[in-house]
Amino acid sequence: MRNILSVSIVVGIVELATPSLGRADVVTADGGNAAPVAEPPRPAPEPLELRPCTDALRFSTGCTSVFGLRGSASTVQGPPAREGAGLMAWSEGENYAQGPIMNVHGVHRLALGGGGTGLEGTLLGGFTVGFRIPFSERQGPVFRAGAFGYVQGNDSFYASVLELPRVEVGYQLTYPSVALEVGVSSGAVLTGRQRIGDAYTRQLGSGLEVGGYLSARIPWFRIRAAAVRLPSADELSAPVRVLDASLCALASPLAICLDARVAVTDEIAYSGALVPDARSMYTGLAVGLTADR
Repeated sequence: MRNILSVSIVVGIVELATPSLGRADVVTADGGNAAPVAEPPRPAPEPLELRPCTDALRFSTGCTSVFGLRGSASTVQGPPAREGAGLMAWSEGENYAQGPIMNVHGVHRLALGGGGTGLEGTLLGGFTVGFRIPFSERQGPVFRAGAFGYVQGNDSFYASVLELPRVEVGYQLTYPSVALEVGVSSGAVLTGRQRIGDAYTRQLGSGLEVGGYLSARIPWFRIRAAAVRLPSADELSAPVRVLDASLCALASPLAICLDARVAVTDEIAYSGALVPDARSMYTGLAVGLTADR
């Protein structure tokens, strides 16, 4: 009798401690069975948002191109040169896009005007496509291949290059308000020219361009910098070293941008004298309209 009483007490305790969710045999006060109690649904995991181009998976230093006016200044160290300032219509943009697999980089720069150094302009474009290894949803190494080229100059300097194929290998980090890519680049220089001041035009080619780049996007600002070494294809063995950088402040619809291009190489002046480490600097201040912010 004592054993039966002990078992009954244990069974009662277990029934009190066991949740009644989903049970149909729970007796109500009037002797009927209670309706099953459904377990509340669990919230579904939030999907990764695909935001606009200035947000998470796509970022740029000109997601929608910047259009405006650019004031320029050209200076030269080494050979004699015509120096001065100019004014031009100007547009530039740079996009990085990430899809489920494909990763894309595109850049353009267009300008036409004139001033103290005569007619001046820029025609620049590049496009590479590849993939990003997903270390996580927001970051990973990128590998891209494509083409790149430009023609730009005035009476103070002239520069052109065509790279095909061009390869970019870097590491990309993208968040809704901050984005960063740093990497190295290389490409087969099919043809190119370089002139600094009153000197004979250098021939480029017969080798690989080697360089590095940095692109960063934070609220209100974007930064782009690239340093490259271009091979020569003439009697002078000295390569052409180029640094190109830009900084923009963005408050849609307005944009204010600073940019600079510095090139250093050996030149032969029109007088026939060798000018080692001739240097040209091309700087600009632009004010324009943009939808980026």
